[in-house]
Amino acid sequence: MATTQRRATAAAAAAEAAAPAAAPAPAPKARVTMSTSASTRLQKLAVVVVALIVFAVPAATGLETCSDVLATPNASSGLYNVSLRDGSRALTVMCDMEYDGGGWTRLFHHSLVNDSNLFPQQGQQDANIDNPTADLYSIVSLRDNFRAAGAAFELLLRWPNSGLPPQQWRQSDITDEPASFIELISAPHTQKGFIGLYQRASEPQSYLIGAQFSWAYAVMQSIPIVLNGAEGLFGPGGPVPVAELWTRELKCDSMCAGCTGTTAQDCVACADPAALLINSTCITTNTSFAMSCEALLEAAEAAGESVSSGVYTIVVDDKVLDVYCDMDTVGGGWTRLTRQAYDGTSDTLLQGKETSINPDDPQASVYSIVDLRASFLAPNTTLFEFLLRWPGSGLQAQRWRQTDIEFDAPTTLVPIDLPYPTDFVGLRTSRSFAAVFDADVSDDLAFAVLQSRAFGGLAGPKVLRRSDGSVSVERVDTVELLVRSISCHPSCSLCFGPKVHECVTCADANQHTSGGRCFDIPTDFGLDATCDATLRKLNAANVTAVPDGTYMMRAPATGFKVPVYCAMGDGGWTRVFHHDIRTETHLAEPGQFDINVGVPDAPLYSIMSTLGAENNLFENPTAGTPMELKLMWPNSTTYPLPHIWRQSFVRCTKIPVVCSSFQPNYYRGIETPYIATGGFSGLRTSNFDEAVFVASGTSLAYAMMQTTLVGDALIGPTIGEQEVSLFARGMACHPTCERCLGPEPTDCTACAFPLELSSGQCLATTTTTTTATTTTTTT
Repeated sequence: MATTQRRATAAAAAAEAAAPAAAPAPAPKARVTMSTSASTRLQKLAVVVVALIVFAVPAATGLETCSDVLATPNASSGLYNVSLRDGSRALTVMCDMEYDGGGWTRLFHHSLVNDSNLFPQQGQQDANIDNPTADLYSIVSLRDNFRAAGAAFELLLRWPNSGLPPQQWRQSDITDEPASFIELISAPHTQKGFIGLYQRASEPQSYLIGAQFSWAYAVMQSIPIVLNGAEGLFGPGGPVPVAELWTRELKCDSMCAGCTGTTAQDCVACADPAALLINSTCITTNTSFAMSCEALLEAAEAAGESVSSGVYTIVVDDKVLDVYCDMDTVGGGWTRLTRQAYDGTSDTLLQGKETSINPDDPQASVYSIVDLRASFLAPNTTLFEFLLRWPGSGLQAQRWRQTDIEFDAPTTLVPIDLPYPTDFVGLRTSRSFAAVFDADVSDDLAFAVLQSRAFGGLAGPKVLRRSDGSVSVERVDTVELLVRSISCHPSCSLCFGPKVHECVTCADANQHTSGGRCFDIPTDFGLDATCDATLRKLNAANVTAVPDGTYMMRAPATGFKVPVYCAMGDGGWTRVFHHDIRTETHLAEPGQFDINVGVPDAPLYSIMSTLGAENNLFENPTAGTPMELKLMWPNSTTYPLPHIWRQSFVRCTKIPVVCSSFQPNYYRGIETPYIATGGFSGLRTSNFDEAVFVASGTSLAYAMMQTTLVGDALIGPTIGEQEVSLFARGMACHPTCERCLGPEPTDCTACAFPLELSSGQCLATTTTTTTATTTTTTT
């Protein structure tokens, strides 16, 4: 009992010492008189209340922050005793154990609810340090005690009872008071130009200010804000009655000696002195700097570690250099070569043909290390891949790959991913003074890189053609060019891409290429236009094991190398269309024939223009060879068999139809297990709204390139399919035929002299001469 009484007495004394200074005595007012016994009972009750309050604060011996308290059993929000890390004293602090996992220590609390004139002195940092429940409370000057050595601050600013969601930030570098040192974690009120809590001498009305252009989110302000007749503290949308600032200790990952977050990707220093810090990650397998972003990525992957996009330190030509690496786009490993962010002034435009601009600052508004590009080639490669993008514009990036070893020549790049292919001819030295590099042959500024002039912005990828015939280019604010080298597939000694079908020469000196792949053939067969042409050449060279997969073909009209999927084991079929709505819900546009060209494994893919009247790759009217089509519903348990058709004669009516008829009944069924009611009439341009092409004359059966779904599904032999593919191939006539409708000796339509056509066959003629008559016999 005595112990309890001593604790209660000590607690009462502490509460009295921590109480705010007494206010001036008010004017005399009327009183309510109490009896002596009632007064005594009230005094005893007050002592009990104070004792209960003190006992509600758990002992926290050895605890330094609310994060330490959080690790104790049954920790809840409230007051706790902690020992400051600098050893100066013990302190009672308010802890929040609920928001975002808890562990928050309150640094600042300011409430005008009870006293609207309660403001600190100008420049004051601390207030009522020993009374964390006071209306004006601050221990801002002690904030370093609440973060681990080498770790960043995490800050929480909130406005209780205002209905406003709180702001949460984290330090992005380990310094005490920098402007712009905070990374936004959860910041719903950033319209005021928030750049982090910091001191600003030009506006001493607050000790800490959270906005660049206003006092929004101010801490320890010495005067109120008045807005639209309302008065109070600075809030995100106007005056508020209460404001609070909290902090939380970041627990660094074991790999880090200092950090800005809790993961292994948030290090600012490494626990292992031999580890290499690259983009806030400690890579333990490297003992020296890498030579490119690609090499950094490979080292991290080999160590089973991950890295993210950002600034890295590499060695280029024996010099240490900071570069920006994109580790996320299309496999990562991209090194930024150029960046130009136009701000409307001439300071962000080039004065000449500079190729080295701010090389030590990869985040500069104008930046270029184009002169160092050769240094980013991997030792076993000789080709580049380029990525051109327009950050913040909402535009898709462009990607190209070199096809030969020239950087400035205008036609040495093959398109890999080109959402804006208007007149593209590859990156090249500009023909005009407008830019260091141009990617367009007809419009000087299209896809321009490092521009020296601008008209309201930089040149973007979209060419705008006016009705009067004039041309302009859609403007953007920022243009970036990135590069990475190409690592060849092990089967290649030289390549134009990293895949098995992108070989130029073979690693095995006894092999040569066909369709970009290496085979046991006596010489390079080069690139054909179709899979069936490639297969015929390989079979003629006694290569019988020809695998299915992607092969490189050359488009006859443009000469571009284009990857296509070939079903070689089934007779050299080229996939010209594929749609899987399970992974791609987008649909074709009316009149759209080509989709994701160069990406044959895309869930929505089409090169249907290759079946067109002008550029049909599979039909040869001159040679009289027809085209075959195979329609499949992959992975369908209802319709596992394909449909195969063959042109019944060769003429100009192809897809899309350009002759007189819109119903070209020029196909005959070869294998048609699921003929739909109404009868198959051949692929034709659709006069329905649901598809670009349909294969049935009286229904939508076998529709392809659908512009709308029917019953949330694709149209197969019946409605309800999820995936559809169309393949094409050209037919080779039987050796006895000059022209044909099929591969059999009975499919001939014309014969080479001296053979003669008889019932679809080309037969030899024999002549028997007698004294009376001459008899000709066909055999």
